[in-house]
Amino acid sequence: MRSSTVDEINTMAKTFERLPDRPDGRTVPRHRAPKDREKAKAAQRLRTRVWRQANDRKGRPTSDQVAAALLNASAVARISAA
Repeated sequence: MRSSTVDEINTMAKTFERLPDRPDGRTVPRHRAPKDREKAKAAQRLRTRVWRQANDRKGRPTSDQVAAALLNASAVARISAA
């Protein structure tokens, strides 16, 4: 297969245009009704709290614990290498 330049690829791509009268394949409406901003923020806070609680219940580490473990591993690796 021969190598193509960017211009050749762009020229070839122009031959594959989309049909303007194609059916709309969206299953979700394009524009949703605007939500109340405060209600949306409250809902996001609730999702975040639920997510954090689920992570706590599963015993997953926090970002502080992960950072401390990475720092410790890095320090041990440098000491071992020296």
